[in-house]
Amino acid sequence: MPSSNLPAEVSPRRFAAAVAAAAAAMSAFYLIGMLHPAAGLWGVHLLAYVPPPVALAVIGIQLLAAIGIAFIPSGSAQTAASGRLNYKPLYGALAILAGAGGIFFLYTNRVAIDMYGDTRTLIAGRGPGELSLTDVLGFSDYEPLTRYIHQNVAKMAHLTTASAYQIVSSAAGGLFIMIYLRFVLRAGGTNAWRLFMLVTGLLCGANELFFGYVEDYALAYLCMTVFLIIAWHILDGKPLLPWLLICFVVGVKLHLQMILFTPALVFLILHTLSGKDPARGKWITGVRVRIAVGVSVLLCGLLYFFVFRAQDVAPGHTLNETKRIFLPLFNGATPPHDYSLLSWKHLDDIVQEFLLAASPGLIVLLIASPAARRCVRWSSPRIVFYALGLFYFSLFDVTINTMLTPMRDWDMLALITPSILFFGGAVAQDIFAHFRDTALPRRLAVLALAFGAVPAVFFFLNGNRNLAGERLRDIGRWSFDGYYHGSAYILDAGCLLIPDPGSAIAERENILAAIGSGASVPDEELSRFAYRLGTVLLDAGEDARAEEYFRRALTWDAANLSAVRGLAEASLFRGEFSASAEMIEQYNEGVNLGPPADFQALLIAQLSHRGSYLLRTGAGQAEIGRFLAAAKSTLGGGAGRGN
Repeated sequence: MPSSNLPAEVSPRRFAAAVAAAAAAMSAFYLIGMLHPAAGLWGVHLLAYVPPPVALAVIGIQLLAAIGIAFIPSGSAQTAASGRLNYKPLYGALAILAGAGGIFFLYTNRVAIDMYGDTRTLIAGRGPGELSLTDVLGFSDYEPLTRYIHQNVAKMAHLTTASAYQIVSSAAGGLFIMIYLRFVLRAGGTNAWRLFMLVTGLLCGANELFFGYVEDYALAYLCMTVFLIIAWHILDGKPLLPWLLICFVVGVKLHLQMILFTPALVFLILHTLSGKDPARGKWITGVRVRIAVGVSVLLCGLLYFFVFRAQDVAPGHTLNETKRIFLPLFNGATPPHDYSLLSWKHLDDIVQEFLLAASPGLIVLLIASPAARRCVRWSSPRIVFYALGLFYFSLFDVTINTMLTPMRDWDMLALITPSILFFGGAVAQDIFAHFRDTALPRRLAVLALAFGAVPAVFFFLNGNRNLAGERLRDIGRWSFDGYYHGSAYILDAGCLLIPDPGSAIAERENILAAIGSGASVPDEELSRFAYRLGTVLLDAGEDARAEEYFRRALTWDAANLSAVRGLAEASLFRGEFSASAEMIEQYNEGVNLGPPADFQALLIAQLSHRGSYLLRTGAGQAEIGRFLAAAKSTLGGGAGRGN
């Protein structure tokens, strides 16, 4: 896009100052997150888990890049960055080599932890039953084609579910690198813009999680990127609309979130048709687009209030009930567990989501873009198309009820990343074209590279069990005071990554003491975490301490049948057979009254009655001791206990 077509001149110094201020603020945010990792800064606290000299060096490099922009001479030429590379014959080979290298790297360094989303369910092979092509074509699943592909890869290659997901997601990462690299190298724009796009597209948190991991989102993320690339080419005048429609249909089957591109797709179809028939152009004026968006938001509001009735939480109900698709406006739960659509904690979680998922360098540019608003063609078809995609994904992320906590289900929310990337890329293309005769574009690319070190840290953390565990424990504490539901799961996952059993028990006790002051009545999450501590102690042979925490779990939530079961098992191991029999009967009445759901609980009942019989018949201490040792061996140290 030549600068002569842009609306107005903008001072390089003014825009450079805005970028420098945004970059400095972002660096300060990283510093605060590093110093307070358990606060609500889970999107920017990554530097807290690397050696302090490394973290300070990263922040220092960011600030140096910001200073380099702040003191940019207004007329310094940068001819090297304003030219165009012209090695098109090499683009394909370079992209293929980069993609192949990416597959190897991502699989070799695949994510070592398994706590996000439904990962544990998928690893255990307890996901949805086997899907057929009929299921793929139907509408009974949110991501049928994704699961169908993984199912058949596992079957044909004789792989476990986890291995199939890791291989497919690593391959998706390699394809992403290959396709995106080829797109950027061949796209119009200056070399500095293309370097900026490469850095912001490849160095973002979403890439670090989606590729080389066990989850359902890698293929959908790849398809969304391809969809937006095809749209870019269509907006450049290439006749690729049929391929865009095919990509859209495939994407919807990979994950239902693809449907959020529908308004943008309708706009692009009308725009394409208007090129063949100018009379149709009147339907896509800026005013009409804004009216259409406003009407759609009004309709969504009506659905929210009158169909889903999501505006509040009824007494006795919770946020994570399966029918609650959207967050309520207000939550009557006891503070601090009153998370809602209008709570500041939810706003913070959304901001953290964007900061963690997208490239921080791109976020800096978008924050500063109002200072260059007069040189950006906001009403151009390209920017309108990507703005529509970004708007509806943002609307979804803001209102959807994650049910697994935003921090655990952030991968589902991170599907917004391609929209941020291409919207930001379209804005950046105008800005870079406008300032192409200054040093500013080149320094913006360097700035993006400096901030790209933080997403790389995220990749390192997810591959290191000790550091990942420390991070999960910190965000679990924030989650307990924020979204609340599911926080015990995050805390437990973080503690399970501590290699030393004694240290793990001590950390669990410290966490329970720290978060216990914020208990509500009842408190399901505290009860779950106390129960998990009891099971760990039971496995360690500390039956008396285990019993203490099972009782505390029941104090916080009398309906926690798992704690009743744990208490029965601890009582059995301590030789209190009558108490064990009474409690396991209470548990079985709640769980095994119909078709047995927990066979080990039936075994505990049998052993409890057997122990009572031995006592009644006058068995000696030696015989009782042998029986208890055999009971512990039979129960496998608590195998079968859930979370």
